[in-house]
Amino acid sequence: MDRHYISPETEAALVAYVENRKCAYLEDTEFRLNQYRPIDDIRRLIKNKQVAWPYRCTLGVISALFETLLPGRLFGGDHYNPWSNTVHVYSDHPAVLMHEAGHAYDFSKQRYKGTYGLVRILPLVPLWQEFKATDDAIDFMIESGDRRNEIRAYKILYPAYGTYMGRYFIFPLNFAVVLAGHIHGRATAREREKFYQRFDAQQQTSELFESDLLPIITLEDLRLSFEDLNANSASEPDTALHLELASGAAMDPETARP
Repeated sequence: MDRHYISPETEAALVAYVENRKCAYLEDTEFRLNQYRPIDDIRRLIKNKQVAWPYRCTLGVISALFETLLPGRLFGGDHYNPWSNTVHVYSDHPAVLMHEAGHAYDFSKQRYKGTYGLVRILPLVPLWQEFKATDDAIDFMIESGDRRNEIRAYKILYPAYGTYMGRYFIFPLNFAVVLAGHIHGRATAREREKFYQRFDAQQQTSELFESDLLPIITLEDLRLSFEDLNANSASEPDTALHLELASGAAMDPETARP
């Protein structure tokens, strides 16, 4: 996943996400796309008044040291740092970037952001936070009609969520949980592809009948057409029995078949 290259397409997807959410906290979030700037991150840690200073002086300093000594540009590791309100991404995948941005969006809704970050060390809490970030990223893709990246997101984010769940199990159950995440992600992607195919087919059919090329036929029109047909059939003689040859001889209906 960590390609250490962010394409313009991925950056554009991030810009669209931030603009769509209309969140001041998210607009103040620093997005480091394949960057290593520890000094700037420490400055942001000091200035981030959204998180109480005891959290920044303890967990914030620890995270800053970790990011400094183990630079993501070398080791990778997409993540969101709530203590400095910074997103670090090294993977060229819109779903991953929106997922990490989703963490920032999730924190923006919390009154006690430091506490919300602290409880992540408790069992099962990361699963809830990861679920919210994943759900928000996929929701945005559905809302914006980005089918291609939505389908790709299921194959990336669901397996990633499986790895978080797998941490609470021992071998070989943890392996089975991770595998289940991959299977579920691909199965969901296939179902969504089929759904969009059916949806497009219905839309094409609807547009065809609504176009000017085909007249709109009502049940009343069909009833009147059948009444006219019956009336004409009753008034006209059976021409099949009254056809005559040019010589004037009567034509046998049985021998007159082509």
